[in-house]
Amino acid sequence: DGVFLSAFILRNIKITFIIRNSLFCSLKIFLFLKPFLYIYLI
Repeated sequence: DGVFLSAFILRNIKITFIIRNSLFCSLKIFLFLKPFLYIYLI
């Protein structure tokens, strides 16, 4: 059962890494578009 447990942990790490990566990418896009939003609103 040790192999199954390690595979489960690896999968969880991969999922959290993907989620964190997508959040980081969306944050970068948001920070990049923020000045344009300010220009558009003013």
